Amino acid sequence: MQKLMVVAAALVFAAVASAQCRDPWVSQAVQQVLGRNASGSADSGECAPANYGGGQWSSFPDLVEKVATHFQVCRDPWIRAAVQQVTGRAPQGYADYGECSPSNYTGTWSSYQDLYNKVYAHFHPPAPPARAVPQSMLGSNAGFVGQNGSAIVAAGGGNLRPGAGIVAAGGGNIVAAGGGNFSYRGGDDFKAAGQGDAQAMYHVGQSLAADGKDQNLPEAYKWLSLASMNGVAEAADDRKTVKAKLTPEQLREEDAAIKNWKPIPAETASASAGDNKDEKK
Repeated sequence: MQKLMVVAAALVFAAVASAQCRDPWVSQAVQQVLGRNASGSADSGECAPANYGGGQWSSFPDLVEKVATHFQVCRDPWIRAAVQQVTGRAPQGYADYGECSPSNYTGTWSSYQDLYNKVYAHFHPPAPPARAVPQSMLGSNAGFVGQNGSAIVAAGGGNLRPGAGIVAAGGGNIVAAGGGNFSYRGGDDFKAAGQGDAQAMYHVGQSLAADGKDQNLPEAYKWLSLASMNGVAEAADDRKTVKAKLTPEQLREEDAAIKNWKPIPAETASASAGDNKDEKK
């Protein structure tokens, strides 16, 4: 009986030993990066040195970086976990590159909670301070400037939905009814997009997605989404491009706005247009 126990123990030991990488650094680096043992043994599977920089490394940290590069994950598992928690997705990067770079998060932290706070701050920067628009840009008959200092209503304009952005030169009016509908760049008639004109929605989205002072990506995403939903096929690709640049929080807010959006009744828009016409006289 005793001999059988000795033989069994020896078999178990041999099985465990055979499951280890020949190079203990490889075993340790894979464990550090992935949080698990390497899948393989000796020089096969994930134990194969050739997987990591062709089998060449100058130090253990260099090997760790090569392991992270091979598996396309962050070198530091804490960064990987913190970014996943904050953004709800895997980091966009690997090893010490992209969102895996420690320098994004000051490069030093005293605990996981400290790192989490720094990752959160990186992906949720504070809003810029409010700035007043110079009077020379407004003109004597301009409307009002929103609380964030960036929303302008042109002369004769209607109501402003907070965060709707800047109306470009020659633009029309912003109307609260219908969830913040406004005319696209160069337009004098706010009815087009506000009443549900799909092409006008597409033009609004394109205008707000373009680089420049008028850029407002969340609003661009909303209008491109509405255009796509209303049959403008080319809006889908633009919407996808803008969506990739938004945070999960922005997407939730805009998806809710899209769901609740309703076109402006024709009679409401016509009455507002008539008022504006009289006012310009």
